[in-house]
Amino acid sequence: MSAYCADSLAEGLARSSFAKRPGSRRNKVATLLARLVFWHRRAGQRRALRKLDDHLLKDIGMSRAQAELEAYKPFWR
Repeated sequence: MSAYCADSLAEGLARSSFAKRPGSRRNKVATLLARLVFWHRRAGQRRALRKLDDHLLKDIGMSRAQAELEAYKPFWR
């Protein structure tokens, strides 16, 4: 499943009427799926950050050390 497809599915579940009922099992599943998609997206962004060269890091206002600190954090942080 592509990241776009997973994002769309998670967003659709989160907005659906069955996900709006507090405490419902479907609400919990939708919340978990949205969190998994968020973590996957974050991990991908950190992989991309690791690949940037010093010139691009300077453009976004980060040093190599800052980028390394961010890139090697666990996906849940």
